[in-house]
Amino acid sequence: MKRVRDAGGQRLRLVHSLAPRARAQFGAVWYHRKLPVRRGFEVRFTVQFQRPSTCAMPPGTAPDDDRAVRLCEPTEQCEPAPQGNAAAVEEEGGVAAESRPLWRRRWTGCGVRADGTPREGAVGGEGLALLIHNDPAGLEASGCNGPGVGYAFDASYFSTCPRRIRPSLALQLSPHRNVSLVRRLGPHVASSEEPILAWDDSDSVGLHVNGSNVHALLQRSFHQPGRPGTLLDYQPHTIALVSSGRDVSVFLDGEEDPSLSHPLNMSAIGAVDAAGYAWVGFTAATGGTSLDADLLDFAFCSRPGCTAA
Repeated sequence: MKRVRDAGGQRLRLVHSLAPRARAQFGAVWYHRKLPVRRGFEVRFTVQFQRPSTCAMPPGTAPDDDRAVRLCEPTEQCEPAPQGNAAAVEEEGGVAAESRPLWRRRWTGCGVRADGTPREGAVGGEGLALLIHNDPAGLEASGCNGPGVGYAFDASYFSTCPRRIRPSLALQLSPHRNVSLVRRLGPHVASSEEPILAWDDSDSVGLHVNGSNVHALLQRSFHQPGRPGTLLDYQPHTIALVSSGRDVSVFLDGEEDPSLSHPLNMSAIGAVDAAGYAWVGFTAATGGTSLDADLLDFAFCSRPGCTAA
């Protein structure tokens, strides 16, 4: 984790983009003391995901799994991107844009072309999460990197990491998640072997409890009709998590109606102490591929219905 400055000002980079096959990363930042959350609260923050590390060839180039893709090495030319913004391309070769595979519809990164436009077919994982928790480890609480996104246990097949932050509520943002479910990847693999991976989730926002992100309380795609953009479009996105004390709601990019809303009492899941206070902060992680996960701002308000600023 480091503080960086660019044309948009200072930001806190919890994890950053590295070359393919690099070691998975974990980052976390917490408010220095517990905050009152039992009777309601609002957390508002701005996040930006950039520079996915890896290009991917389409599903079908990897054996045995139609979700799997073959990674392109940095020196390879991945599938050429169409001219213009892919979101505006209605047809390509007579095929409607929405019927094309997700990896072909993305217009995100994997480095940039000579003219400065990002390449298509980018893969960069895993994601970032807002945490409200009452784990006995306090500021030292942590989960696993890779699919654990820094707060949950790693549920991938060969995992040896059982750490999780609990009791807790997590709002997870996943540009790509579980891309670290690799078949063969690591120093024992010959350099001539092609890295193969698969992901379970991409461009999603979900609510999770007690350090498990295998099944969400509620989850949906970030991109929706009427709201342009994706989590991995290089743009800042403002997220608000609002609790009335009886339920929680998630608002994306200033929308009037919440994208997610679910009945939830923070005391019932044990995420607050006897006085109604909890730790508040963020975790992020990378896996078999990586990206920049930047926190641009953060605000907390302890009164339901108020506006964090």
